[in-house]
Amino acid sequence: KVVVCTQPRRVAAITLAQRVAEDRKAELGDEVGYQIRFVNNYNDRTKLIYATTAIVLRRLHAEPDLHSIGCLILDEVHEGDVHTDFLLLLLRDALAKGKLKMKIVLMSATLKAEDFCAYLQKVNKTPLKPVYIEGRMFPVDEYYLEDAVEWVSFATDTMKGSKGKSKGKGDLARIEEKKEQALQKLRTSPATKGRDFGYLAIDALAMWEPRQAALELIEELIHYFHKEEPKGDGAILVFLPGWGDIAKLYLTLYQSGQNFKLVALHSLMTPEQQQV
Repeated sequence: KVVVCTQPRRVAAITLAQRVAEDRKAELGDEVGYQIRFVNNYNDRTKLIYATTAIVLRRLHAEPDLHSIGCLILDEVHEGDVHTDFLLLLLRDALAKGKLKMKIVLMSATLKAEDFCAYLQKVNKTPLKPVYIEGRMFPVDEYYLEDAVEWVSFATDTMKGSKGKSKGKGDLARIEEKKEQALQKLRTSPATKGRDFGYLAIDALAMWEPRQAALELIEELIHYFHKEEPKGDGAILVFLPGWGDIAKLYLTLYQSGQNFKLVALHSLMTPEQQQV
C-alpha cells in the first residue's frame, strides 16, 4: 500500500515530490512520485505519491474503499476549497460506514485542529488528539500602499495629467472629496496614525481601485527592490488576480532589459512551463 499526500494545486504536488525525492537521493517517479491531471509520474515501486485533491476524489469514485492506500494525508485543509471540503465529507461518510481501513492525517499550518477533531470524532472509534509540531518563524515587516507610493514617487493618472477630456468641476470636486477621505483614513488608522504622508500617498489612496491591479506601481516596485533594496539571493513574489495580469507584467519586465529571472505560475500553464 502507498502513502498519498494531497495538495490543492498541481504545482505544489510536483515541487513537493521533486524535493522529497531529491532529499531521499531517489529518482522522481520511482520511490516518490506525483499524480496530477493527465500526468502519472509513479510506478509499481512507488511508496509516496503527491496528488491533487481532485485526483483523490476521482480515485475515491473508482475505488470506494481506497484499499490501495495505507495512509492518506490531506495537506492545507484550512483552505476550504470545494474539492477539499467534498473529500472530507465523503471520507467522513465512508468512515461512518466502515468502508475505510487506513490512517487519515489532516495537516495544515493554520487550521483550528479542534474543529476538525470534532468533525471526525463521531465516526472515529478512538479519541482524536491533535499533534502540534514547532515550525520556524521569520521576522516580517509590514508596509502598505502609501509606503510603496512614496518609495518610488509614484504618480497616479490624476497627477500626471488627463490624457483625454479635461475634468469638469463636478469631477474635480469628487476627487477632492476622495482625497479628504483618504487623509482622514491615514490620520485615524492604527497602522498610519501619527505618520506624515505627502500628496503622492494621499492621491494614490483617493484613486485606488480595489478590483484593479496597479501593474505600473508593481513594475516600479520590482525595479526599486532589485536596484535599491537588494536582499541577498531572495526572490520577489508577486500575487496577481489572473492570467491576464500575470502575462502583461511578465512581458513588461521581460522587455525592460534588466537581468531578471522571470517565472510565471498559473494553472493554465503546463508543469514544464512552471519549472524554475
